Amino acid sequence: MLVVLAALIFCFKLVLEIAKTESEPHERITSCEATKGEESRPQSVHQQALPTPLPEPKTVIEIKRLTPEEVKRRALRDITGKGGMSLILQPRDHELLLAVKRFGVLSTVQICLWFFNSVAKTTALRRIRLLEEGHYLKRGVTLENGTNTWSLGFKGRELMAVDAAVHFTNRNSIHHDVLLNDVRRKLESFGLAKDVTPEFELKSEVFRNYSYRNAKEQLVPDALLFESVRSQPWVISLELELTVKAEKRYEKIFRQYSFKDSINRIWYFCNSANESNRILAFARKHWPTLQGRLCFSVVDDFLKAELPQIWTGASGRWVGMNEFGFDHFKLPVPKNSQVAPAHTATQGVSIESGSEIQIKTGAKLLDLQPNSLIPTSLREGPRTPDPSPPTNGGKGSGVRGQEEDGMREFRDQDELKECG
Repeated sequence: MLVVLAALIFCFKLVLEIAKTESEPHERITSCEATKGEESRPQSVHQQALPTPLPEPKTVIEIKRLTPEEVKRRALRDITGKGGMSLILQPRDHELLLAVKRFGVLSTVQICLWFFNSVAKTTALRRIRLLEEGHYLKRGVTLENGTNTWSLGFKGRELMAVDAAVHFTNRNSIHHDVLLNDVRRKLESFGLAKDVTPEFELKSEVFRNYSYRNAKEQLVPDALLFESVRSQPWVISLELELTVKAEKRYEKIFRQYSFKDSINRIWYFCNSANESNRILAFARKHWPTLQGRLCFSVVDDFLKAELPQIWTGASGRWVGMNEFGFDHFKLPVPKNSQVAPAHTATQGVSIESGSEIQIKTGAKLLDLQPNSLIPTSLREGPRTPDPSPPTNGGKGSGVRGQEEDGMREFRDQDELKECG
């Protein structure tokens, strides 16, 4: 029964396939006749067929070969920025790059004052941007006043033959590094600081010669100054102290300095006289024999004064830089040799008479002689310093007593400023 049913189904499918095959040519003929009839029949405006679009021409891509000049111009444009022309360095640019190499980092204000003093500020900033686009300068950390700092770019390092890049990325110490540049620049104005090893070079040498753990324990000053003092080669360690450290930290620093006999003087630059007194008190307390090698200056007074003064532990008094003993010291030539008084004589504020200037303060006149800017201890003559720390009891007991007995000349200078 099943076999008969299967045979019937197979025969039915076969008949359907034959019928479908016979009907396909007839459908093609009817479709062609219908198409001819539509072509002969007139069409309305809306039924008219649109014109057949022409085939799009084939786009031929032409490969243009660049000449060597065009290749060079494109490479220069990629490196130096827009324009495609290489930056031509001027002698002032070479001096600027050399200064950045020596100092490590410079601020925008320092670059404008040192190298573009008689040029408009906009011109100076435009030149700095061109040096940055040419990769001769590299933009660094921004200072608190909103100005930028600059170090050598990769083309500047190649030009100045600097092997490794120095990164000044610490925002906490960038102000310290920039202010130290002003101190070095002030020393250069007196014919000094021609041979200086900055901190970043010292650190690179320390980390190259010691392991990382031992290198962090080594004493690295802010700069080493090599000068000729009284016909003898001296090594002076420069320390810029913007904040006073803990007493244990100074005890460790002074202990390391005490074993370095090659360093003749340790010159501290502090924000105020009180901070200098505290550092001196720590030195007298822990390492009294180191007092004779200590020197102190107030950084603001040092940068603004025409003839800065130094408190030396060897003499225990203030001395001018011309009396310190630098063999190559020379005063800078002022631009205006004659200084006119700020007010006329009829105003009664400042009266110039001979070698003294009378300043009216309240109901009395203070006669400032030429040597009155020097503290009292300096005018009285040298006195024998006491290198030992003060004994307990009386005024000299404790840190406060050590400050009072330590450097009274700092207070004399502060009182003199207040009177002036």
